[in-house]
Amino acid sequence: MSHYVDVLKTDQLEDGKGTTVFVNERDIALYRYEGEFFALDNTCLHRQGKLGDGWMNGAT
Repeated sequence: MSHYVDVLKTDQLEDGKGTTVFVNERDIALYRYEGEFFALDNTCLHRQGKLGDGWMNGAT
């Protein structure tokens, strides 16, 4: 079962820039893009890099 966990305030996340948090034994990448928020697994499936260390460019 999933549940809501506070990890940071919305104004702490710069638009287009990622950050990482460790929640419930999972490394999570957080992004704010054009006023929307996204949380996903922090590991890039293509290169195994840390997604939360980068910037978001565009959306599909």
